[in-house]
Amino acid sequence: PFENKTNLICPKCGKPLVKTPASYKCSECDFIIWSRICEKTLTEAQVARLIAGEQTGVIKGFKKKDGKGTYDATVIMSINGDYVNFKLEFNNK
Repeated sequence: PFENKTNLICPKCGKPLVKTPASYKCSECDFIIWSRICEKTLTEAQVARLIAGEQTGVIKGFKKKDGKGTYDATVIMSINGDYVNFKLEFNNK
């Protein structure tokens, strides 16, 4: 299978993350970040910010569910016990 080692460290257990075609996952525990959110692929730098407890900054071009247009949002990740949660924050003017 396609897996590349990264310099990213799992926020749950401290082991290295590996990159697969669809995700960044821990080499030891169940932690995983899917690379694509609403048809937008997260960069390794954006994933690094998330696992460091930071926000991604504004990402442009997320696709709307109905397929009619796009929107911009910031991705925020939080870990609550065994659960990893993602939230999109919109900059509504």
